[in-house]
Amino acid sequence: MTSDQVSLNLYNVPFYKPKDIYLDQLNMQDNRQIYVNVNLATYVENDKITVNKKKLNEIQLKKREILLELERLRNG
Repeated sequence: MTSDQVSLNLYNVPFYKPKDIYLDQLNMQDNRQIYVNVNLATYVENDKITVNKKKLNEIQLKKREILLELERLRNG
């Protein structure tokens, strides 16, 4: 069945002829850093949602500690 099929390699014709149109261009590159003292870690640390999430986690941790201490005092 596969021996009777025509190979698709015969149809490898380019859609268009490549043409270089930007040969005489200057290499324009700007290496300045716009945000010098900013990276992803400091941005995430100062993010409002992250700050609120940290505060909520601290409150939940303190709540658990207080509930455990209260349970110890009741049973102890």
